[in-house]
Amino acid sequence: MVKLRKAAEVKFEESEDYKTGSWRKDIPVVIKRDVLDEHPEVALFCPEAVIIYKDGKFSHIDYRYCKGCGICAQHLKDAIVMKKA
Repeated sequence: MVKLRKAAEVKFEESEDYKTGSWRKDIPVVIKRDVLDEHPEVALFCPEAVIIYKDGKFSHIDYRYCKGCGICAQHLKDAIVMKKA
């Protein structure tokens, strides 16, 4: 029988503890808030759920976790543009 030793210990924490937005090269910039107000479905396309709506209106993008993938800008070209971070 082979006896295995513990090689490493990994501590798991909440994903909110890891501000992953610093990884991005590009950043989404809102140029037309009213268009975002009319299209809340854009939040469903964000893989990191950083497009925030409150009371049915666009509130903000949580840049602490945004990866800068540009999916939101692809869906709402009139309202969001990508700029260098």
